[in-house]
Amino acid sequence: MLHASVVLVLDLSKEQELWYTYETLYDAIAKRVKHCINEAAKQNPNIKDKLKESIVQRIGKANKNDVEPLRIPLLIVGSKYDEFQKLEPEAKKTIIKTLRFLAFYHGATLLSYSEKQESVYLKSAIHHLLFDTNLPEKQPQIDYQKPLYIKSGSDTLEQVGPPPIPEYELGDLKEQTPLAVWRAAYCKRFPQEVEKRDPSLMQDYGRDPQYADASIDAMREQKIAVRITTHASVVLVLDLSKEQELWYTYETLYDAIAKRVKHCINEAAKQNPNIKDKLKESIVQRIGKANKNDVEPLRIPLLIVGSKYDEFQKLEPEAKKTIIKTLRFLAFYHGATLLSYSEKQESVYLKSAIHHLLFDTNLPEKQPQIDYQKPLYIKSGSDTLEQVGPPPIPEYELGDLKEQTPLAVWRAAYCKRFPQEVEKRDPSLMQDYGRDPQYADASIDAMREQKIAELQRYLTMKTRSRS
Repeated sequence: MLHASVVLVLDLSKEQELWYTYETLYDAIAKRVKHCINEAAKQNPNIKDKLKESIVQRIGKANKNDVEPLRIPLLIVGSKYDEFQKLEPEAKKTIIKTLRFLAFYHGATLLSYSEKQESVYLKSAIHHLLFDTNLPEKQPQIDYQKPLYIKSGSDTLEQVGPPPIPEYELGDLKEQTPLAVWRAAYCKRFPQEVEKRDPSLMQDYGRDPQYADASIDAMREQKIAVRITTHASVVLVLDLSKEQELWYTYETLYDAIAKRVKHCINEAAKQNPNIKDKLKESIVQRIGKANKNDVEPLRIPLLIVGSKYDEFQKLEPEAKKTIIKTLRFLAFYHGATLLSYSEKQESVYLKSAIHHLLFDTNLPEKQPQIDYQKPLYIKSGSDTLEQVGPPPIPEYELGDLKEQTPLAVWRAAYCKRFPQEVEKRDPSLMQDYGRDPQYADASIDAMREQKIAELQRYLTMKTRSRS
């Protein structure tokens, strides 16, 4: 959780959906973050204090009655800025003012974005969240006629001003919290389309404790889960310069990601039984109809970024070849897009990939760039197992490996070449308890036999591809 962050994208051109979209997504995000922090606190009781310290670093010591910051960094992106510019001036002022309040209230960085205009701010903000670089120390750009940029902690409630509603009407509002007052003011100016169709949503009884109902609340969360899951994606950043930590980092993070995605899909499926089929269709669209014995794709889009490419270039050639080949296999196996990145070199691929995940733009249709001496770029579905080749281990040693799945074979091969630091400190992590009789289990043993058969098919295919 100490390295997690959230990007919340709101369509500036849809003023009559903006608040509802924000509210629906943010509530789901906040609840998920709270749950994850509570889970992490069972392992690390100090994590809540550390997160509080990071909030103070981001926004300063604000009055707790004025703010309700998200526990992890939040970036709010107002998309379709070019369409937004077509709105009338007063409408634009209201939207910008409201977004400034929301960013202040939640301790977020706020910026606008358009596909038709280059955004230095978006690039800097994404790099900040992914690679912990510094955000530009610029004065807030709050003019509604110019691209928006406000770094977290740089705006104040006094500068934002009162809600966008005539002063004489403020006294008529019955809401009792700053957020509720701004909600009422914004929705009075721009009635939300979903609320016009169902006026009961304006009362927001779902958040009133006196109307609490476990089954209804669960259904509400499932509806939110459906929306989140069908539009979710994951960016997994691996440090290319730390070859003796790379596999362990990948394995630890990916396992946690896969488990969380599976949970969210199961929750969403309670509300929408078709969601699993839709996600399977999206996988086919991304990677094609791959042999199910060769791959285990994540159910939602995955981007693997190899960071510190400039440091990686200092490694010996054979080490670089091994790392790139292994990452290519992982990207193929999980149906991911793979690219490398360095702060010292501009990456068109990273920009395109981030825009693809955030704004559903198209990825560049380029041939895979797999030369270890050049920046890496492989779009999901554009590589093959035959092109990746066998694991990076001498052929005569392949037969000595006892692992039973393609992923385990690659793990063993990579960790033989680069023993992982954490495993050198704790050799027990290398043990395979699956072969220990005291842990025998009929259902697991049956699955084990199935995996052995898969491995045999995999190795047979590898042998044929080399012949």
